[in-house]
Amino acid sequence: MRSLSLLPVFAGIVVALALATPSAWAQVEGGVEIGVEGGQPGGIMGVLSDRFTGSRPAPAPERRGSRVAAVPDRQLPPPVLAGVRLMEHQFEQALSRDCAPERCFAKGCNYISHAVVDRPATRSLPGLGLGPGPGGGGEEQIYLTNIECSFAHEPSVKAKDARALAKRLGKKLSTGWTTVDIAYESLEPLPDFLRDPPEDPPEEPPPPPEPAPEPEADAGVDPVPEAWDGAVAGRELWLSVLPHFPWMIGLFLVTLAALLMVWAARRLGRISPEEQALLASLAVEGAGESDDEPGEPEAPAAEADDERISERLQAWRDRLASDDVEADRILKVLATDLLRTGERRMLAKAVILFPDAFPRVFPQGGDFAAAKFELAEYLKHADPAALPTDEQFFDTLDRYAMSAALTSHSDTDLIRSLHDDFGPAALVDAVGRLPARHGALLFAMAPQAMQYEAVRRLDARVLAALTDQLMRSNRIDPAENAYLLDVLDRLRKGEAMPSPPPHGAVSDRGAAFDAAGTLSIMLPHVNPETRGAIVQAALTHHAGHLPSWMQDTLYGEMLLRLPDEQRSDLMLAVDPDALAAWLSVQTEAASKAIESRMPNALRAAVGGAPKLRGAVLYARANDGRAALSAGVQRRLDRSGTPFHQLLA
Repeated sequence: MRSLSLLPVFAGIVVALALATPSAWAQVEGGVEIGVEGGQPGGIMGVLSDRFTGSRPAPAPERRGSRVAAVPDRQLPPPVLAGVRLMEHQFEQALSRDCAPERCFAKGCNYISHAVVDRPATRSLPGLGLGPGPGGGGEEQIYLTNIECSFAHEPSVKAKDARALAKRLGKKLSTGWTTVDIAYESLEPLPDFLRDPPEDPPEEPPPPPEPAPEPEADAGVDPVPEAWDGAVAGRELWLSVLPHFPWMIGLFLVTLAALLMVWAARRLGRISPEEQALLASLAVEGAGESDDEPGEPEAPAAEADDERISERLQAWRDRLASDDVEADRILKVLATDLLRTGERRMLAKAVILFPDAFPRVFPQGGDFAAAKFELAEYLKHADPAALPTDEQFFDTLDRYAMSAALTSHSDTDLIRSLHDDFGPAALVDAVGRLPARHGALLFAMAPQAMQYEAVRRLDARVLAALTDQLMRSNRIDPAENAYLLDVLDRLRKGEAMPSPPPHGAVSDRGAAFDAAGTLSIMLPHVNPETRGAIVQAALTHHAGHLPSWMQDTLYGEMLLRLPDEQRSDLMLAVDPDALAAWLSVQTEAASKAIESRMPNALRAAVGGAPKLRGAVLYARANDGRAALSAGVQRRLDRSGTPFHQLLA
């Protein structure tokens, strides 16, 4: 009951302290807005609400039009005026950034309201010994709460644009407890005649100058001449030359440009007179007159060419008339190559030059009967002028003879038989009928062009078995070579296949062959899971480490497993022509994926490489594979990555 009796006493003390605050009475008397507009109490109750609740005045509602602000009826505190001036300066800067000065004009800012707070920072209820209560002993804090800035705009600015600009400026300038309202108004259109400047009054002609009085001549006094020395001479020379400097500099520049054009005309893609004279002297070297017989010229160059052609013709006649068995075998290989490639013009020229000797080296049998019949028909209507010249004929014949000399040896019988007598389909059939080891060796001995065509026709299981066998060794035993020759001979004759030798372990002896190149062709067509199992089996067979000859194996998917930067550096170090040839023999998916990840400059270089065909294409592709595999091996050695991870 005693505590209830003290409540009126405490309430009276609080009200007395609030009424006793001078700043509160000053705010009430001066008409200052205290509290929060739009529903919060003002006057004394607003001061009490501010003191005990800590609330801050809410921003005033946005003003969309222009209004005339009333002049304050009392003297404003200096901080409020300073805030108004600062905000007016900020408003002018913001308006100049958002609207061109020719369209928008700042009209300044007007004071609307401010708030004064004198509540101390930390206080408690009176009577507890913690300092004075509310309304006493605190320093007043003055806050500018509301200000209105306005601008005028030209009629060319649309109303919605002006409204958007006002909202933008209000949001940019309003900070904390200060709310900035933006008002705007449109200016009246200006008459056109006011934009024109007034006409200037006619100027009066200036009065003529008065004639200067003539100086009186001093009788008997002569002018003193200036002493002529080096300084005077230099000044006179400078004054006389200075007006001529422009055309002198222009003449110098024109002369320099003419010299440069003459030099460029002589050196840019043209032969100078000195070089022409040198070439002429080289062309007529040795053709001058002799000292002993000045009137008798030397033999012309045509006679020397005829003599050289006569010597080559006689050499081939002697070669065709020779009884040497080896030479006769080379000639038969040469004639066979010409018939197989369809060189009818070369064969017709050879038959015309050697009518008795050359036809006897033609191969006998029905294999080339059609080719010989076509040659006979061609000879009936052949025009000698359409045949190769003597020099072209002997050059081509010599090249075919060198090729025949290399391929007529007995150690090339296996490969030559595959090249001459079998196609991709026959190779696939023969490989499928042989044991896996001998089928893999026969496939590896075939020409690369035939391998690329035949690998797509192989059954998946046969292809996996052949790949597994090729990973065991890169050497062919002499007994295996003899067996394969017997197989090809039986197949050519249409006889039954010979019985295979007893299966045994791979001997890894004999002549080496390009097993890595054949694996590079076969592995892209093997199922990825099967390929991984084959590589693991090869690791087991080779005691956990693949042999060095297998590291020359490379196909497109192996490059895609490298990081992009390493792959780009690797391909940039390879000749673009060789790289383009290697990409052309890869699978279509791998080739497109590699080209899409190339640098732009390398892609353009590869795209501009010449399109090759036949043996030249596969030779350049092998060059590209060798360069790429060497680069891959260097990077794997530096990183310590095992080769079998990239191979699978």
